[in-house]
Amino acid sequence: KELQIRISFSLDGPPEINDELRGGGRTILENWRRMKANGTKAGTIGLIQPRNWNRMKEVLHFFHEEGLHDVCLNLMVPDGRGKNLDAATADKLFEAKKLVLDYMLKTEGQSVVDATLFNAMKRFVKCNGAPSSSGQHGCDSLYCQGGQSLYSVNPNGQFYSCDRIAENSAWAMGDVNTS
Repeated sequence: KELQIRISFSLDGPPEINDELRGGGRTILENWRRMKANGTKAGTIGLIQPRNWNRMKEVLHFFHEEGLHDVCLNLMVPDGRGKNLDAATADKLFEAKKLVLDYMLKTEGQSVVDATLFNAMKRFVKCNGAPSSSGQHGCDSLYCQGGQSLYSVNPNGQFYSCDRIAENSAWAMGDVNTS
């Protein structure tokens, strides 16, 4: 807390949906609940991917019930564990993102907010006095934030400059489990 490090974790929905592609959903959820009880704030990075694109209502309901309101729902890039999956079609991905946007509008931003959509909307209405998005982190920034303001720790404790390379142990910068 005193170092102001922002923590985020990857979760694509309830454990049974998350585990269809990633695994470890129950452990992630237990850790989130411990952080919440401890007053530690954390964000959620989820993927809209072939296994959940048509279950966004269920995903959003789960996030809301768990108090996971600060989310970033990225579109899956076929790499890592998902590199052999067929990508969802553009129509399916659009349908999923539209459902998320409709949800955000319906709840007036008082529940789950997808940062990718929120930041896109801020850029769209920038001329109307919207807040600056220059402090963004991650892949929505103009320049890569890997190793600057973005870091990733995989479930095994290996430390990376970016979550997109966290599947390749040769690119690990270290391990949080060793001194």
